[in-house]
Amino acid sequence: MPRLAVHRSALAVASIVVLPALALLAPSCATSSPPDPASVTFGDVALILEAHCVECHSGDEPEGELDLTTHAALMRGGESGRVIVPGNASRSLMIRLVERTEKPFMPMKARKLARRDIDTLRAWVDGGARPSI
Repeated sequence: MPRLAVHRSALAVASIVVLPALALLAPSCATSSPPDPASVTFGDVALILEAHCVECHSGDEPEGELDLTTHAALMRGGESGRVIVPGNASRSLMIRLVERTEKPFMPMKARKLARRDIDTLRAWVDGGARPSI
């Protein structure tokens, strides 16, 4: 069999076996869509804040007078005023700072939050920034 025919046969087999396998894997490799605002709770948000923010924004003298340890404290805001505008993530200072579209970028001395964490925060704010039930 000529070499060209062998290569064509190998390509045909590869396309029959490999391409369907890649198609099955594609959904798991795709980026996930942002969470539904109705499904995000303050509990979800609190986990993100605990992991990335409360080290500086808690205690007797929280940075910027912004305490992020409870829903009530978060909604009160800090020395810059309110940081959450319920129903409008784009107008919420906290979201702009963690997205790093406005300074000071937050978290200040760490990497930018993961996209899924920012999406969760945005969804919660856009959903009304309600406390957990």
